[in-house]
Amino acid sequence: MKILISFTTILLLATCAYAQQPFTVRVVYFTPSDKSVPIEEVISQKRTIMIQVQKFYALEMRKYGYGEKTFTLEKDANNRVVIHKVRGTRKLKEYSNLNLIIEELDEKLGDSLNKGEIRVVFVTGLKTIGRNEGGRNLWMCKLVENNGDLIDFTCSHHNIIPAEEPHMLQQITAHEIGHAFGLNHNPDNERFLMKLIMIRGRNKDLDLVDLSYDEARWLSVHKFFSDADQDKSIPKITKVHRLENININGKQLNRFKFDIKNDNLLHQAYLSRSGDSIVLGYDEITTRKTTAKFDVFRRNLVGFQTIRVDMIDIKGNMSHNYFDLPNVPGAPSNPHLKALATWGEIKARQ
Repeated sequence: MKILISFTTILLLATCAYAQQPFTVRVVYFTPSDKSVPIEEVISQKRTIMIQVQKFYALEMRKYGYGEKTFTLEKDANNRVVIHKVRGTRKLKEYSNLNLIIEELDEKLGDSLNKGEIRVVFVTGLKTIGRNEGGRNLWMCKLVENNGDLIDFTCSHHNIIPAEEPHMLQQITAHEIGHAFGLNHNPDNERFLMKLIMIRGRNKDLDLVDLSYDEARWLSVHKFFSDADQDKSIPKITKVHRLENININGKQLNRFKFDIKNDNLLHQAYLSRSGDSIVLGYDEITTRKTTAKFDVFRRNLVGFQTIRVDMIDIKGNMSHNYFDLPNVPGAPSNPHLKALATWGEIKARQ
């Protein structure tokens, strides 16, 4: 268990041999109908960025003793990273709903929902999304059920990124794809890649940011980084304990406890705030059944109705669970709740 007393916890152009994994990151350059198709030099720049991001993750994993594990990029017969060039059917201003881009990509590249792939989509002319963020990660899940029982989550990740971002395209791409790997925002250190706010003009290059140990440990068994044979086992929460108020060194904290179990050995769990995806704590696990514990400053829960518990086992099988905080009305509309009760309902049954 780790206690949150405060928010805690290079890129080298060297040749790395990466194990080929069964899951692929595909790269797309999407151009609305009223924008000019990029020249080959621009396409090549995006290809270089993806190679740099791939190497960044490999070297960060090596730093923490996990070897040079990284994700696999789709390549052609000449071992060159493939960039799919897709021409949109609408003008740029008509793509205010970014899901329209995803729909067109599925039409032209095939629906990847059942293939378990990630797409990095550079969009010509797209303005920065929000005041500080340079991209947006979209996670689409299809819930597979059998007579009401949860069987599996089949997910497709899309990372939508402004193609002309002038300052931090490497970092933005690496950050957004980190979300697709299951990483949430790291609130502790401006140097971390997964920081909440990416300040324009600072830390432009990947050799100026890091992954944390907990993030690298999560990725060490992730399906995009490991060749473990997934068996679709889903780590389950069997009990949510009542919140405990504790005092550590004069600091007031809430202790969250969850009983979890899985068919395979569990690997890691973490707690985060749903909404801004701020990580509240990690717990390393080496058993099939345990009680995960997280001690969180009360002030870090102010203003947030929903928390999220992510779990992963040694084969890379994951589950993402959302719960309302006690005494907060309403329930999250996440589809995972078809198979999981809300916090209050589980608490009431104890």
